[in-house]
Amino acid sequence: MIYLRRFNENSETEKDLQSLFSDLLAILIDEDFNIDVKKYLSKTDVYRLKITKGVKSPFTGRHEPFYWYDIRDNFIPFISFMRNDYTILSIDFDTPATISSGESLTISEEEIINDKIIDYRLLEIYIIFQVSL
Repeated sequence: MIYLRRFNENSETEKDLQSLFSDLLAILIDEDFNIDVKKYLSKTDVYRLKITKGVKSPFTGRHEPFYWYDIRDNFIPFISFMRNDYTILSIDFDTPATISSGESLTISEEEIINDKIIDYRLLEIYIIFQVSL
């Protein structure tokens, strides 16, 4: 039973994070953005938050592009919240150029909070963060 409890605790944490982040980013969800929280690799206290827009195209396999300025008013306070409650390990932006090269654009928390990001055309945002259990 110990193994079942640990498995359920991890899935409950994932569900709780999904619910919390969906509430905090409800305005983006209303604008057809997707918020997805998953455990990151095998570490039990590290999670990945993925933000995309729309549904995947059956032709390209990509989500709808969006611009930084479309989300920044909601995203900056969200990162401030995350910074206070979690340990952010990385923030990566996927743009059309980085997707084709296979590399993401790594952005610092300070760049986001201080609004030093140019108006990138984005496909996906990934935030890797650690939860203290």
